[in-house]
Amino acid sequence: MTTSPLQALLFLTGLLLLVSCTLPREAQWAPPHPIEPAVHQLDNGHLRATVLLPDHKRGSYRGARFASLGIVSQVELGGRTFLGELRRGHHDPYGEGHAQGLVEEFGQFHPLGFDSIGLGGTFFKVGVGNLKKDKSEYLFFKPQRLLERAPTSIEGEATPLSIAFHQDHVAERGHAWFYRKVLELHPTRPILSIHHELRNTGWVNLETSHYNHNMFQVDGDPIGANYRIDLEADVPSPGQSHNFEVKGREVTLAMPTLKGHAHVNFPIPSGNTIDGSFQLLHLPTGSRIDSRLDHAAGNLQIYAEKNAICPEPRIQLSLKPGETLHWTQSLEFHAPGRHPINPNVAER
Repeated sequence: MTTSPLQALLFLTGLLLLVSCTLPREAQWAPPHPIEPAVHQLDNGHLRATVLLPDHKRGSYRGARFASLGIVSQVELGGRTFLGELRRGHHDPYGEGHAQGLVEEFGQFHPLGFDSIGLGGTFFKVGVGNLKKDKSEYLFFKPQRLLERAPTSIEGEATPLSIAFHQDHVAERGHAWFYRKVLELHPTRPILSIHHELRNTGWVNLETSHYNHNMFQVDGDPIGANYRIDLEADVPSPGQSHNFEVKGREVTLAMPTLKGHAHVNFPIPSGNTIDGSFQLLHLPTGSRIDSRLDHAAGNLQIYAEKNAICPEPRIQLSLKPGETLHWTQSLEFHAPGRHPINPNVAER
């Protein structure tokens, strides 16, 4: 039997409709060319920071692992860039390895409500929202099914020196939170401060952790022997370690360019904390980043791949109903021989 052009067209149309109905709602339409994500530029005349605005339709990161509030994708100072991205090439906005720069995560190993619910139930991540429990064990590097995004808003009017975000979410089973994050540049110095406020607005205790992935890379130079991390505090002997060399407070990579990945974990005894501040140095240029954390860290690990080296001090958060906690990470960037973005702005 001969098929007419009209019959063939109707068949193909029906097939496309069937395929689209089987896709997750957010994946049913993709533009023929990538859409540039919405950003806000912080700029004090010396330091420039590119902030990705949360957008579940065209945002650069739309996954279910990291908080989408105020991701800093790049920092520039004196013609140098300081941030990287673990996975380069084809960018997947839902891929957990395709977040970039200064991106943060709550509950990396123990999300809210995960252990108290059976398979098919709902658990929660601050900065993300409600997720479905499909497996008995939570693995942060595996895709997770996002059921409901926590509503996120830009607070007030963004300026060249600051932008604020907040998330006010009532989840389930007594879990609820108000989370506020402010990115702020010093008026004249190359310092970026990340302020956090977390309030437990539910009626059960809020027990979680928080860290900044700190994906650093200077001028796109591949990670390897050109980088060194100096820790602020004395740390225990490293536990699991792969490709990193640790001498006292100094952490380095022996190979010129890292192949595969590197990681080291410093097992801090339960109940103890350390100062999570550190300094990252790029030896060929003398560039460095001084990171200060005003909340004691209960865990410290460092991870690296070819395109990012990531010191990750982690803080533990325990809030009773009604309690609020504040903490700040401040990052000062240094680029010897640099030239200001705006030569009319003096640093002091």
